Amino acid sequence: MKTTQKVDWLGRPYEGYVVNTTFSPKNIEIISYCINRIDKEYGSAVFCMPPSSLHITLLDWIAPLVHYDGRNKQELFRKLSPSYCAALKQILKDQKKISVTFDTINASSTTIYLTGHDNGEFQTIRKKF
Repeated sequence: MKTTQKVDWLGRPYEGYVVNTTFSPKNIEIISYCINRIDKEYGSAVFCMPPSSLHITLLDWIAPLVHYDGRNKQELFRKLSPSYCAALKQILKDQKKISVTFDTINASSTTIYLTGHDNGEFQTIRKKF
C-alpha cells in the first residue's frame, strides 16, 4: 500500500489568482463531518482544511504552485485582471446555479479530495474563458 508523503507547500505562503466557487451549506456540513472524523482518527498526521476553505476550483488564472519564468505574479495579475474579469463577467452573466453530484472520495499520496460531475457547465465556462 502506498503511504502518504509530506508536501513542501503546506504552511508556506504561495501567491496565486484562482476562480473558485463554494459548496452549498448542506454540503459544507456533510464534508465538515467527514473532515472532523479524519481529524479525530489521524490528528496532526493529516492536515484538514477548515470549512471556510472548502471550494470547487473553476480555473486558475495565475496558478499558485507554478513559476512564470520568474515574472512577478502581482504584476501579471494587474496586467491581466481587467481583461480576465471582463471576459468572465460576460461568460457568467446568464449562468444559472450549477448542480454537482459528488460521487468519489479520492486519496493520492498528498491529498484527499472529492470528484463529481455536473452537466458540463464548468467545462463549458472554462472553454469559453
